[in-house]
Amino acid sequence: MRQSLALLVYDRRYGVDTAEFADLSEFGLDHPERVYYSPAHSVP
Repeated sequence: MRQSLALLVYDRRYGVDTAEFADLSEFGLDHPERVYYSPAHSVP
């Protein structure tokens, strides 16, 4: 739970959402071999 809270604080502080999938073409990073960002579960 502590780590989840830390990630939420990080996301709010920097205005990002690190817990969701992201289409890389939205960031100009599109390439046939790169399709999306998938968040990884962190290990405590």
